[in-house]
Order: sequence, then structure tokens, then C-alpha cells
Amino acid sequence: MAGAIALSFLYKPSPPEASAKQGAISHMRAVAKTNRVVQDGFVEVTTAKGATEKIVLADGSTVNLNAGSRLRYPVTFSGPNRDIYLEEGEAFFTVAENPSHPFIVHSRGLATTALGTSFNIRAYSASNASPLRC
Repeated sequence: MAGAIALSFLYKPSPPEASAKQGAISHMRAVAKTNRVVQDGFVEVTTAKGATEKIVLADGSTVNLNAGSRLRYPVTFSGPNRDIYLEEGEAFFTVAENPSHPFIVHSRGLATTALGTSFNIRAYSASNASPLRC
């Protein structure tokens, strides 16, 4: 009984107003770091500087999108290929194996094809002064 009384003095819940404000602030920060837009059957994800985003595609493949990057991909894959577009920045891809539907990343005029593997692509514009590496 004495232990319960001692614990009641140590436990100090935060006021509801403070936790509500904190939740709103962290939600606002999350919105500001990543932008996701769905239009014409494609999803476009843009990450701000200092932010990263893990994306799980419809086929089970994953993309870890680095800071200051932009990726565009279909909501669902249709046709013989799984085409996605790294418009700007850097991403690490883990491709779900499917030999009958090649996974193709289009970036800065190049197309990288995979059937089931992991790889990284850097595709920065000339204004970012970062070389293209696959």
C-alpha cells in the first residue's frame, strides 16, 4: 500500500493541452518533410532536405527515398514492365523478384532494369553538382 502511495507522487501525467499541442506540432513537421501527390494513376513522393521516406510499392518492392529526392510510380503496375521514375535525388531499391515483369527505374536519361535484387541510384541534376552513380 505504501508503495502505491509513493508511486502516485512520482507519476505526473502531462496536461492534455500540452500533449495535444505536441501532437499537432509533430504532425506539421511530418507534413513539411514529405509531400505525396496522387494524380493520373501515379504517386509522386518528394522529400525535403534532411528527410527520408520508405515506400512500399504494389508489387512488394521497397524504395528508401533519400533527402531532397522526387520519385514517381504507378499506383498499381500494369503491362509487361514495372516502370518507376526517379526524377531527382537518390534512392535505394529492394526489388521483389518477378522475372516475367522486369522492374525498370528511369532516371536522368538512363533505364536500370532488375528482376529481383537491391541497388542504389543517384540521379541529381547538374545544379546539385553530384555525379550520377548507379
